[in-house]
Amino acid sequence: MGSWLPWRKLASNPPGLDWPAMPWQARGLYALLLGLANDAGRIPLGRLGLPSLAGGINAPWSEVRPHFDALVSAGWLEVEGSDVYLPHFADSQRAATTAERVAEFRKRMRNDSVTDEKRPSNEPLPDCNESVTNRELDKKEIRLDQNRKDSLVDSVPSQPELKLEPQQAADANQKPKESSKAQIQAQVALGLFAELVAARMSVIAGSEQLQPRPAALAGLKACLGQGYTPEQIRHVIKLKVAEVRADPGQAKWFVPTWFRPANVERYLALREADVKPRYQPGVPNRPPEPPKSPTGNPPGGLNFKELRAKVETDRTPEGDAKIKAELDRILGRTPT
Repeated sequence: MGSWLPWRKLASNPPGLDWPAMPWQARGLYALLLGLANDAGRIPLGRLGLPSLAGGINAPWSEVRPHFDALVSAGWLEVEGSDVYLPHFADSQRAATTAERVAEFRKRMRNDSVTDEKRPSNEPLPDCNESVTNRELDKKEIRLDQNRKDSLVDSVPSQPELKLEPQQAADANQKPKESSKAQIQAQVALGLFAELVAARMSVIAGSEQLQPRPAALAGLKACLGQGYTPEQIRHVIKLKVAEVRADPGQAKWFVPTWFRPANVERYLALREADVKPRYQPGVPNRPPEPPKSPTGNPPGGLNFKELRAKVETDRTPEGDAKIKAELDRILGRTPT
């Protein structure tokens, strides 16, 4: 699994026989889902529901669903509202105690078959490494037993000023540590990334399956960090889908790195009805032509040459003086 997923531990001895009886694809799917789960053993689903898991594990939902159903039937997964819960998550991630490790080691030693290198009593030879390990474990267990016995004996403490308090036993029902704000934002950004990839593949034919790398998730995390809600980001995803459908040339901008706070802010005030194509198919994208000059004769039956001659004939000195005075007034000149 990639570096963007947290480190998880697989249980070496899962309870019951359902686990080894399941197909290897179902067991592999469970390992991937462990990486998507938060510290509480839950996987928040996106708006698409269960199909949003396909974006997190980079696999088509049609291929994942049969193995997902097998895990649910065997009790290894539970769907609770908008989350997928892993019931055995806490047990698999719990660190084993020293006593449990010693017991597991001795169990393996008892189950080992007798070979020529071992004695008839199935006891290792003194010079082998397993004998040395066994003796060290026995010494450690003896020291633990001795410490427990000493704790039961009333003795005078070497430092009276220090108050001795018994250690509290670990609570088996103790709830796991709550996830931090950054971890929650990372899980939400991962779910939004899966929804974005699914929406992009639905509107862009032949688009590739994008990987949730840190650079691709940086913009979504920045939006969540500045207070934008998942619903607002989903609204912008819808607008980008409508924009690509109206103008396929905008597909190059429908990528996860485009979803930065500045771009999301510009699209929040828009609606899907506001997204229109930049040009109408089949209609040339050019300005309308200016009206053409008339080719026929003007009213009155005279052509332009005859009309100009008539105007020149009708001119009078008084009319020319009025026209010159009006031009001087408009141009701000002093009359001569």
